[in-house]
Amino acid sequence: MFFVGLINKNRFYYFHNITVNIVYKIFKRQEKLTNTSFILAVLFLLLFISNILGLIPIGISLTTQLIIIFPLALVRWSSRFISNLVFDYKNFFRRLIPKGVTLALSPVLSIIELISHLLRPITLAVRLVANMTVGHVVLALIIITCFSSIFRSIFTFVIILSLWLGYSLVEGAIALIQGGVFAILNLLYSTDHL
Repeated sequence: MFFVGLINKNRFYYFHNITVNIVYKIFKRQEKLTNTSFILAVLFLLLFISNILGLIPIGISLTTQLIIIFPLALVRWSSRFISNLVFDYKNFFRRLIPKGVTLALSPVLSIIELISHLLRPITLAVRLVANMTVGHVVLALIIITCFSSIFRSIFTFVIILSLWLGYSLVEGAIALIQGGVFAILNLLYSTDHL
C-alpha cells in the first residue's frame, strides 16, 4: 500500500515511501485490535530520524528533551486508559486485581497495580531520554578527545577518530532500536487496557 503514490520519481521520495510502507506493515502485523498502525509507524520514523539528526555534531536531538517525549508517550496511553475507565469501568477495575488473590490483599494489590499503570508513560519517556542522552554525551566526549588529541600525535588522532566513527555506527543502530522500542512499548501499554 503506497500512501501517496509514486508521483514524484526522485530517490528520496521513493526511499521514504518504501520505508513508511515497511514500517507500517511491521506494526500492522503486531497490532491486531485497532487500526492505528500508521500512527505507530509515523511515531517510529519521527523518533528514528530525530535520533539520527542528534548524532550530527552540534546538533540537537529532540529525543533527549523530556518535554518533547513525554507528550508522545502520554497521548496514546491516556486516550486508551481514560476511554477504558469511562466506557468499561467494571472490566477496568476487575483487571486491576490479579487472579487468585485473597479478598484481604485485593485492595492493596489493586492500588499498587493502578500506580504501576499510571507510571507507564513516565517510565517510557524517561527510558528513551536517558538512553539517547547517555549515547550523545559519550559521543560528544569522544569528539572532544579526538580534537584535543590532534596536536599530540597523528596516531592517537587516527585511533580516536576511528573509535568515533565506530561508535557513531553503534549509535545509529541504537537510534533505530530505541525508536522501535518506544513505539512497540507504546503499543503494548495502550493495548493492555483493552
